[in-house]
Amino acid sequence: MPDFDVLVVGAGPAGAACAKSCVQAGLRTLLVERRPLPRSKPCSGLVALEAERFVTKHFGPLPAACRSRSGDYTGIALHFASVPSLFVPGRCKAANVWRHSFDHFLVERSGAEVRDGTRCAAVEEIPAGVAARLCDRPGQQSRVTARYLVACDGGYSKVVAVVAPEVYRQTAWALVYQRYYRGRIELDPGPYHTFLARGMGIYTWVTFKDDFIIVGCGCMRGDRIGGYHRRFVEHLRSRFGFEPKESLRDEGCLGNALGPTNRFFLGKGRVLVAGEAAGFLHLGGEGISAALATGYLAGQAVVSAIAEGRDALTCYLAATRHERERVLDQWSFTRLFRSFAHPLALGAAFARYPWRHYPGLVRDTYRFLDQEGRGSGVGAAMVRNSWQRLWSRRRYSVGEVEQE
Repeated sequence: MPDFDVLVVGAGPAGAACAKSCVQAGLRTLLVERRPLPRSKPCSGLVALEAERFVTKHFGPLPAACRSRSGDYTGIALHFASVPSLFVPGRCKAANVWRHSFDHFLVERSGAEVRDGTRCAAVEEIPAGVAARLCDRPGQQSRVTARYLVACDGGYSKVVAVVAPEVYRQTAWALVYQRYYRGRIELDPGPYHTFLARGMGIYTWVTFKDDFIIVGCGCMRGDRIGGYHRRFVEHLRSRFGFEPKESLRDEGCLGNALGPTNRFFLGKGRVLVAGEAAGFLHLGGEGISAALATGYLAGQAVVSAIAEGRDALTCYLAATRHERERVLDQWSFTRLFRSFAHPLALGAAFARYPWRHYPGLVRDTYRFLDQEGRGSGVGAAMVRNSWQRLWSRRRYSVGEVEQE
């Protein structure tokens, strides 16, 4: 008899949602997290309306202690190289949370047994399911068996790297990095700010939390992120009067390009994969809504498999088709505005934007995408996704990684 019905690896939104789904069905559930809880996470902490509704329904209202004192997000501000910025207001505000508090709240409400400071070092199939070797920080090891394992351990999943190493050999990688500052900057603290300017990486952003200014950027793996970040800081100094007084801490992580390129990896055998580990990431890095949804669906697939004798991976593949198409819509030029997890007043934003600047907006956007996106395969994938949805009027042929 296995020690647990399900072992969930990773205590982010996907892991907490999966654990909640399993515990509600009466399954013996163990949730393990590599770092001691509560732990930080490189993330804007934008909880879209769709995600907040999910949390309220399954975990309860967001505690005030999770929210940033600087206020919730009022929309998105797009800054261009040669034309005025475009502010796209939200139809309602989006919660601005600290991820260490938000994730810990979800984990505590999941009801699962939790082991933090514990990493999953190895996974193997056994007749009764899976066996995992767990290591805690003092170096002690233990062997835990479960009928199913669900990997929810982020963009670079250690579980996926063990059970299906070919997945990560077939995808492009991005490195994202952000630094916390105290100082001043001539930007409204309400919106999420992103900048379409060349030479500063594939993605740049500025957000505000409490009295911190958070400056971040991303680049393809193998590039030097430090140079991009320095150029971005200088851009903020010259264009937006950025005056950093104090630098406090750095955060970074790797992200895969499985989703945008339609090569999702949902699992293998009795191992399911959810959240960003499987490729569920929306344009702009919004992944909390998809993580909650897919984590919960993975848990439900396990519940169905145990209760009804069905194949968990087959159930999960069918249940996540909508979420996979949602991700592909986000990485489509023609559908992304219709697929946001948070309602935005796009029509009003473009109606207010001066018509004489539209050519410059298009030019700046094209130049940014043409330079910064090369080598990732994402640009070609966005064109392909756009073609499928616009001209052929067909649903996507939702793909998966070919396994060796």
